[in-house]
Amino acid sequence: MVPLYLLEKIARHGMAAQRLIDERKRREGEHFGSDDGGAVAFEAADFVVTFLALCGDESVLETRELRNNIAQLVGTAIREHKTQQQPEEEAAVFENDGRPLAPGQYDGMQYVLEEEDGESASKSQIEAYVRDTGHERFLSVHMTESLRQAFGDCLQKGEFNASWFGSSLALELSVQPEWLTDSRQRAAAKRRVENQHIRVPLDAIKITYAVD
Repeated sequence: MVPLYLLEKIARHGMAAQRLIDERKRREGEHFGSDDGGAVAFEAADFVVTFLALCGDESVLETRELRNNIAQLVGTAIREHKTQQQPEEEAAVFENDGRPLAPGQYDGMQYVLEEEDGESASKSQIEAYVRDTGHERFLSVHMTESLRQAFGDCLQKGEFNASWFGSSLALELSVQPEWLTDSRQRAAAKRRVENQHIRVPLDAIKITYAVD
């Protein structure tokens, strides 16, 4: 039995929702390439902007800032809702883009890349990842077993330099808008739907130990 509340919403918004569903099935419309959450987020933002414009606020049409901000907030709410509906082990993300983990994969770690010649090779012997899974934020370090002892010994002394062991070192992180300290850059990042991902090649990790 369909709840009365849902019937009321279908009567009010059903045609618009069905139009979006049909467009996505036919791969038509502005947002057919987005996932369901992204498409719905921009449809909702378009509704708000249209409503305000019809009420006399034509300033909302001068830029796409309001539309993008609304879409960002709605998209975030939808993603959080989907995450809450999943068992914790299914809610993990891979490279912070929402792809589920396969057996043997660890959150935020992509062990191999396909090189141009088709052979698989490690991205770096040592990979440090900053990750925000929605449940926790953490720094994860992956390295080959052969470097394990040397890495620990060097850090105790205050520095690990990758060149000493003929190895490579990189730091990767997907940047969240709220992590940006510059207010203008933070505002611009919040208007983006996609997260920004950076990879920083490093030469060394240095640690300074202060006296307690």
